[in-house]
Amino acid sequence: GGSGGSGGGDASVRDAPLFDPSPPVTGLPSGHRGNFTVAIHSWLASSRGAPYRSQVGFIDSELAFLCLPFLTTYSYPQATWLDWLELRALWDTVLSRLLADAPPPLRRAFPIVYQEASRKETGRVLVSAFAVASLYPRLFHALSSSLAAAFALCYVIVAVATRSLALASLATATVAGVIGSVLGAAQLCGHERCRSPPVAHPGRRLRTRRVAPVSLRVGVELGIREMCGVAVMAGFSFDYALHLATAYRAAPPSRAGKSPTREERVAFAAVHMGPTLLGGALTTCGSLLFMFGCEFPFLLSLSHLVTAAVGLNAVQAVFLFLPLCAVFGPERLG
Repeated sequence: GGSGGSGGGDASVRDAPLFDPSPPVTGLPSGHRGNFTVAIHSWLASSRGAPYRSQVGFIDSELAFLCLPFLTTYSYPQATWLDWLELRALWDTVLSRLLADAPPPLRRAFPIVYQEASRKETGRVLVSAFAVASLYPRLFHALSSSLAAAFALCYVIVAVATRSLALASLATATVAGVIGSVLGAAQLCGHERCRSPPVAHPGRRLRTRRVAPVSLRVGVELGIREMCGVAVMAGFSFDYALHLATAYRAAPPSRAGKSPTREERVAFAAVHMGPTLLGGALTTCGSLLFMFGCEFPFLLSLSHLVTAAVGLNAVQAVFLFLPLCAVFGPERLG
């Protein structure tokens, strides 16, 4: 595992030096290709190896892994997930070259740069920056696929329920506006920013440096919490527009027996379905208030995003979808 330096953050990943010039550990066993496990046992039993016993792992008396804390001089004050993946690829290249002649159990290695995800009274929750960064391409691809499927399916449902492609198009545009508004608010609030202090490793003292906040993003401030929140809100966002579209279609004829105009349909939907939707939004937000006390940052941020989505859904359904229907909505519905 490693701790980051402070630096200015302008150097690229390829130009950044990887190792801090610290004094090397002396007395390590070498030249024991056939009996390396015996040699490492003997070295750990000595006074030189005793401080590092917690960093060496054995399974059935066979050497399984080594944990080597280090201090990297690479700076990452505003690293994106692309920067982390590029740095991981550079580390993999360096480690494969350095460990080419290592004993077989130690020829595979991977770096871990810890970030603090949350701080509690019982301790800190740490995550690996490389592991989190590797999730971004998969999550972003899954989010794109799920959004496309959700929009297509909901468009078909609204079109079938209202028998109108125009209403389905207006509902889809409204939901897209809701999701865009939530993501814009998330960007302004900086949901995915977190502090990354250096981590104290047992058995070895590392110099501590101040590390700037790290922001992992995909183009904009689209973090893991935002992507999960969008996937959750995409489906139920159509409920509000669907109910109003159904009420718009169900508007009764005028007193003269003529087909209702757009304005009459909008007024009917607002009066007969608007209060119900606002009441549903209030009860949903009320149930989400219990999540505001969560100590787990992911659930806390998710509650903020979903609450914002519910509020924006109710507001834009009444004050965006209905005005759009008043201007572009169909008048004659069979």
